[in-house]
Amino acid sequence: MWVAVCAGVCVALRGETLGGDLILLLTVAPWYVWSAVLGGIAVARWVGLISWTGNTATRLSIPIVSVIVWAMFFAAGLIAPNFGLSILFLVPALQETWILSRVIYDEGLAE
Repeated sequence: MWVAVCAGVCVALRGETLGGDLILLLTVAPWYVWSAVLGGIAVARWVGLISWTGNTATRLSIPIVSVIVWAMFFAAGLIAPNFGLSILFLVPALQETWILSRVIYDEGLAE
């Protein structure tokens, strides 16, 4: 949740600057789309922690969207001229993949 908040704020602060590590992301969607999606992920995680666990559809869709977003950030970092800190985006992607696998297992969808 906090990584999504920090990444969303950082993308918003960078804005339309087509720097090396964001060039792929900003050609796919504008900066405000990435910030909004990351903010939505953070809010969904916060609500899930505090009050509402959700139904099967929301428990599946949030990790799926999160894996796609973090994979895009990781891929954007990999093609950057200076590799930078893109390895940091691999950790949330793996965490979301684990959460998705737990949801699939807990809901009995793997059978």
